[in-house]
Amino acid sequence: MTNLEGFSITEVKPVGAKLADWIFILICAVLILFQSRPWEVMQIHHVILLAMISSSVFLLLWWSDRYEREPTCSILWALAWGAFPACFLSIIFESLAFTTLAGAFIEEVCKLLGLVVAYRRLNIQSWMDGLIIAGYIGLGFAIFEDILYAISSSEITAMIVDRGIFSIFSHTFFSGLGGIVIVFGFLSRRIWISVIGFIIAFTLHLLWNTVLLLEIFTESNGVFFIIYAVIPPVIVIISAIILRLNEKSELKRKGNLAIGSGQITQERLNLISSLKMRRDYARKISTKLERRQFKRSLHEDARKILSHP
Repeated sequence: MTNLEGFSITEVKPVGAKLADWIFILICAVLILFQSRPWEVMQIHHVILLAMISSSVFLLLWWSDRYEREPTCSILWALAWGAFPACFLSIIFESLAFTTLAGAFIEEVCKLLGLVVAYRRLNIQSWMDGLIIAGYIGLGFAIFEDILYAISSSEITAMIVDRGIFSIFSHTFFSGLGGIVIVFGFLSRRIWISVIGFIIAFTLHLLWNTVLLLEIFTESNGVFFIIYAVIPPVIVIISAIILRLNEKSELKRKGNLAIGSGQITQERLNLISSLKMRRDYARKISTKLERRQFKRSLHEDARKILSHP
């Protein structure tokens, strides 16, 4: 146990302590990479193009997670789960499925299974954590799925642009919104709510696939474009803003309770709960190393405060 100004909480376990997770991820990575051999087809400009597209989603998630930012190892874990175990398991189970409708269900289960595993591993303790971790899992899945599609495409560059722009945002959208509900169910100890989270992610994915089919077979010339290209990122941004405001409110509520009992100071709570005060204070710190340590300490303090009931 450790204390943060009177808070008694369980020490956060580093994700690296779960060696079995990384071994499983590595095995899946080796199997899927040697089966697909993307390095034989994709050239460096394809990789750069895909990285440029996917980085916009990564930066969106990074920007959203401001008060209690996930540790780098947690982000890498989520991206790796989406790219390798989720993709590998999806390929196996989709090959056994009797209908294409099962694809959306299988993919969402394989992705969000990572969130279930991560719930204890990564010390997930808020709805925002559910959005961020599930979003990174969806991002990792979408990136590698696009690579697999590129391997089988004769027009790799065009495919990466089309699928990269649309599917990367959409997979983050499906998994992120489902992740919010799943974590809410876990935190409230109502498993049936978590099941609804899976259903939401599957339903959104299925609707997205349906819209794509309508676009193809009705030759609508872009009538449905706004549905699958614009709405997903907009909803993710709105959800992130709402959850960030909720996270700030929780920090103030729990922090004020601690202030009333003399457990923390008002000045420290202000720094933890105000992004503007964080920036202003950080500008006064002379070295980059000290600024980095200052920001990391605030994220750790916020994580400990939010973990308090």
